[in-house]
Amino acid sequence: MQAHKKNDCFMKEYINYKNVKTAIIIPTLCRYEHLEKCLDSLKKNSHAQYVDLYIGLDYPANDSHWFGYRKILKLMERDFSMFKSFHLVKRPINYGVSKNAGSLYHEVFKEHEQVIFMEDDTEVSENYLEYMLKALDYFRDDPDVISVSGYSYPVRIKTEKNCSIITQNAIFNMWGAGFWKDKYIKVRKEITEDLCLIRNYSYNLKHCKFSRYRKTDYINCVAGIDPDDSDVRKWCPMFTRPTDIALGVYMQVNGKYQAMPISSKVRNNGFDGTGLYCKAVKPSTFGRITSDTYDYSGQPIDQNKNFTLRYDGGRSRNTAFKTLDRFIEPGSSMIIKSHINQAAYRILGKRKLRFLIAYHRFFSR
Repeated sequence: MQAHKKNDCFMKEYINYKNVKTAIIIPTLCRYEHLEKCLDSLKKNSHAQYVDLYIGLDYPANDSHWFGYRKILKLMERDFSMFKSFHLVKRPINYGVSKNAGSLYHEVFKEHEQVIFMEDDTEVSENYLEYMLKALDYFRDDPDVISVSGYSYPVRIKTEKNCSIITQNAIFNMWGAGFWKDKYIKVRKEITEDLCLIRNYSYNLKHCKFSRYRKTDYINCVAGIDPDDSDVRKWCPMFTRPTDIALGVYMQVNGKYQAMPISSKVRNNGFDGTGLYCKAVKPSTFGRITSDTYDYSGQPIDQNKNFTLRYDGGRSRNTAFKTLDRFIEPGSSMIIKSHINQAAYRILGKRKLRFLIAYHRFFSR
């Protein structure tokens, strides 16, 4: 990386970034209204012509899914010629969210060097794809950056003048996230096959710096889990797959980062109770706004049609960590649960706690 002067952001001339084989993947099932808004916003991007679009349409799991599923099939008959290519991947049986998304990654990485993962409830700015392609090109050879996010939280992060992108590891965001094939496969292997976050739990908790939210998740999900248990992936799915939670902890224990724009290119419309993971949020107009009370569907996104990449060289990382950690705070119940779990881990020890967990699971069947 080129050396940076104080109060100066680095700009780069781009020549070949449009020629890198890139795919957008969107797993979906029946949320046709959200998906329609997502696709309409992508179509407005001038850089759609440089990316292949893959939509993984899962098979309905119950009767309530069929109406939206059929609506999406009609939606797929519209014009997608603005993309380099368009591919509808229809599942013959219900895969579920994780398998549907995971299979899309596997399929596109056979021919593509990088992938942009989008959830069907996201809406993007007109310069989103230009931003993603330029950021993926810029950070490709940086070993400390494992992903590029199109989303930025509604906080003010102090950084260099005119800076348009930073790197941070307080939180990993999947709302329009980009990955490089080689880096993604390496990280996925460490999390899913090597079970690094579970095997190294005690060491990580003692020696690594965590954001409050990720630390409570880590303790509540992993304390007492035996990595050699044949059912470990069943009992601890959040940390045995490359989920946003696992990737967030992975960054913090390994000193890795995710690139993030100063001005968000993505809006999440899924906090309406229709999503699997994002709970319905009741926006608050009183007191301090946090991640649990913010109106995500009303968040402004970048209105510019073009994007110029200006990176501050990582000088805002500490400030970003503190600012994001204040906004993304764990709930009181999560904190209390983490204190109880950690106390049990210290008092009983690893083996006794694992025995109690196994005992509880056996009689809960």
